[in-house]
Amino acid sequence: MIAATAIDARFAVYSRATHGSYIALAAPGVDLQLAARNGTVELRSGTSYAVPFVVAAAVELKAA
Repeated sequence: MIAATAIDARFAVYSRATHGSYIALAAPGVDLQLAARNGTVELRSGTSYAVPFVVAAAVELKAA
């Protein structure tokens, strides 16, 4: 199992995300631009948005 958290553009941990020494990887997850249903772009934040980045990084680390 890998513990992950979300960070912002300044590499600060997302205030509503998990914090602790057990975190293995951190990835973008704050104020990400996402497509909205009405065709516009909206900003979203959360650890769920960091997950695809963490999975890709874990795969790369394992392959190295």
